[in-house]
Amino acid sequence: MSSQTSKTALLIKLEMGTLRNLLWPTTRMQNYSLIAPSVSLWANFAKLTHVEARSYFGWFQSQIPIRIETLQAAVSSSDNLAFRNWRATKTPDSLDILGTWFAETAKIRQKTDAEKQRDAEFIASLPDNDPKDRRKSWYKPTDWMLTDITISLIYDVGMYLGEVFTHSDVRLSWILSVKTRKSDFQYQKPVVTGFGKIDCDPIGLVHVIALKYIDKSSRPSELLGIYNYWNAI
Repeated sequence: MSSQTSKTALLIKLEMGTLRNLLWPTTRMQNYSLIAPSVSLWANFAKLTHVEARSYFGWFQSQIPIRIETLQAAVSSSDNLAFRNWRATKTPDSLDILGTWFAETAKIRQKTDAEKQRDAEFIASLPDNDPKDRRKSWYKPTDWMLTDITISLIYDVGMYLGEVFTHSDVRLSWILSVKTRKSDFQYQKPVVTGFGKIDCDPIGLVHVIALKYIDKSSRPSELLGIYNYWNAI
C-alpha cells in the first residue's frame, strides 16, 4: 500500500471516529426522561399570546426542580467516576464538571427532508437587518440536528445554570421577559434578571454552547466561563 493510500485510509478512519463520537453517546443515560415543552426550542416566542407565554413560564418554573433531579440522575449514570460523583449543588464550581459531561454527551443526527424544509422556512422568517436580532446571521442550514436527548439536556442544563445564578446572588431571579421589544429574541422567554440593563437567557446560552461543542469551537469549560462572564457584569 502506498504512503498516500495509507494516509487517505487514516484520514477516513479519523473522520469516521469523529462522526461516531458525535452520533453515538459515550455515556449511559439510564432511565432518562425527555422534557416535553409545549413550545419548541426554535419557536418564535413573540408570536405567542400573553396568556400562552405566561402559561409556558408557569410550566417552566414548575419543571425546574424536576429537571434538575433528572439531570442529577443522568450525570450520575455515567461510567466516568468524576461524573458519577457530581452533585447538583447549585454552586458555580459544579458547572465545571457538568460542562465537561455535557460536552461529551451532546450529539447529533441526520435531518429528515421535512426538518430541512422547516429550518429553511424558520431562517427565512427571521428579520434581515435588525441590530437587536442577529439570529439570521447565526443560523446556517445543515444536514444534521441535535438529538432529542441533547435538546432535552439543553433545557436541563439551562435551567440548572439559571438556578446557579439565582442561588449565588439574591438580586437575581427568573422572570418572563415582556419589557423588551417584540423583535428582541428574548421576548416572552424565561430569563434571569438583575444583571443591570440586560437579562440572561440561560436556555439560549446553553443551546449555543451545545452547537459549539458539536463543531469543536468551544471547550468544556465554556459553561463555567459563561457563568463567570455574567457574574462579572
